[in-house]
Amino acid sequence: MDFFNRLPVIRYMAGIVYDSFWAEKFHKSGNHEFLHVLSGNIRLVFKEEKREREYFASPGESLIVPAGTLHKDLFDFRKDLKVLYVNFSWEAPEFFRDFNNAQFRLLSPETVTEIRMIAERMRYDKVHAGSGQAMENARLLNILLLFWQDRHNAFASSVPESPALPRRSAAVNAPRVLAENAKKYIERNYAEKLRLADVANHLNVSKYHLSRVFHQTTGFSFQEYLAIFRLKKARSLLLDETCSISECAEKCGFDNGNYFAKVFKKHFGFSPGKFREEELLKTFRE
Repeated sequence: MDFFNRLPVIRYMAGIVYDSFWAEKFHKSGNHEFLHVLSGNIRLVFKEEKREREYFASPGESLIVPAGTLHKDLFDFRKDLKVLYVNFSWEAPEFFRDFNNAQFRLLSPETVTEIRMIAERMRYDKVHAGSGQAMENARLLNILLLFWQDRHNAFASSVPESPALPRRSAAVNAPRVLAENAKKYIERNYAEKLRLADVANHLNVSKYHLSRVFHQTTGFSFQEYLAIFRLKKARSLLLDETCSISECAEKCGFDNGNYFAKVFKKHFGFSPGKFREEELLKTFRE
């Protein structure tokens, strides 16, 4: 995994609405492409020497097109296909040698959620100029690392461990384990008034050490991750008409309704009330 010491370099990134041109004929890029679906559904067709392969993705799911791959992006022209499109270069032939988009369907729910959160943060920062190039490169690397580790951990757990293969040392695993334990604590206590110091005390480490490890491992600061987690929980609660907006805010750890409305709109692009209205209207139409 030496290639994970080399950062990918994002050449272009934007939230785009796909044009039918990309579905009409096969095309390729000189760089790799990461596609995170925001709305609509995509059927990605790879043209190989003897056959064509198809991969599907719905909102919240991702696909990767390795550099030089002939492909079509098929979708229903009656509905917009909106995608966070990331064009990047990366000297990591070992990663792409074993890569298969079908494996995205086999990722654990936790990994899928984590990739989605990072992609949404990248999209938000792109719109609001919230972070620099180096941070975006690091976040993309985090997504690729999450994919790699999830699939290889799944493979490793499905076969007997060979005594000839050395186990990863506890020192190598420690930072990721610490970050995972912090995330589990957030998941159990997000509705409470939660501070970095509280989590650090629970895990018996200093808050400075936890802050550094959490950011290096996830690509998010503790406060960013907590806020995004709370907002996602609030979004689900808003689908329940019996729960007022202020109650949704309180149940998700926001003690101020006005502040909740402000950060919700900043993150998702519309107010909690507008989100509820649009979702109910969508349900009615269906």
